Amino acid sequence: MNVTSRIFGVGRYVLCAVLAALLLPGLDVPAQGSVLYRDIEDLPVFTLSGSVFYDLDFDGDGLPDVTFRGTGSQFDCVPQDNNRILSIPAVPPDLGSDVIPLTVGEEISPTPGDPYAWNPSLKLASGRVIGSVFTSCMNTGEGLVCLGLFTCQNAYMGVEFQIEGQPHYGWVRVDCSLGGVNGGWVTEYAYETRPGVAIKAGAKPEVVPMAAPEVARAGYLRLKWLSEVGKAYQVQAKGRMDAFTWTNLGFVILATATETMVDLPMEGAAQFFRVIEAD
Repeated sequence: MNVTSRIFGVGRYVLCAVLAALLLPGLDVPAQGSVLYRDIEDLPVFTLSGSVFYDLDFDGDGLPDVTFRGTGSQFDCVPQDNNRILSIPAVPPDLGSDVIPLTVGEEISPTPGDPYAWNPSLKLASGRVIGSVFTSCMNTGEGLVCLGLFTCQNAYMGVEFQIEGQPHYGWVRVDCSLGGVNGGWVTEYAYETRPGVAIKAGAKPEVVPMAAPEVARAGYLRLKWLSEVGKAYQVQAKGRMDAFTWTNLGFVILATATETMVDLPMEGAAQFFRVIEAD
């Protein structure tokens, strides 16, 4: 993400306007305006001995929502609490499930189609916790055998997790393209901020490039951007660039021309602004 910021000082008030562009060459990535997206440093979950873990906290509340585990025998994901993974249940007497690799644009919804299912973790009487498997590779003595639908895949997984007791749907991109290894990279994730609403794999908020903000009339900061007639746009703000989420300003603007503008009152604390396409 390329971010350019301009800071304006007017009297005792300061406002900051943010211009951002998301560039994903070669991918037709769906846009959802109410999606929160994070591009994280590619995190390796590999180990030659023992186990390695990575906890992913979707909503930044300080509690892990899913835990990725790399061991000598497999690479899997354990949903925490009442959270669930979009996967295919193992055939009894086998336990657990296989994480389903999703392609860009596939829907992650409350009611997945058969044989997909939302599967929780399973805790055995011994205390062992069974999650959903990405890949499981082992040397049988007659050669390397790898099981799991994510084997040699760089794809998206679907997650259902809870915020204040309500289900939210998200995706995580997991790179298991290095064949023959029980492990992979966790590279990016996103979730739908509206409870119970489906999300498409790979969906991200589409940030709209803005012209340089200006003080067009006393006490107001004007934001302008090229727009598509009939398309809706949402202005968002946050007080710090390192804040976890952007906040909708409470109104959606329906474009009636090829250029749209809005004047924001310059009052209160400093803020950063951006404009996204609203779905």
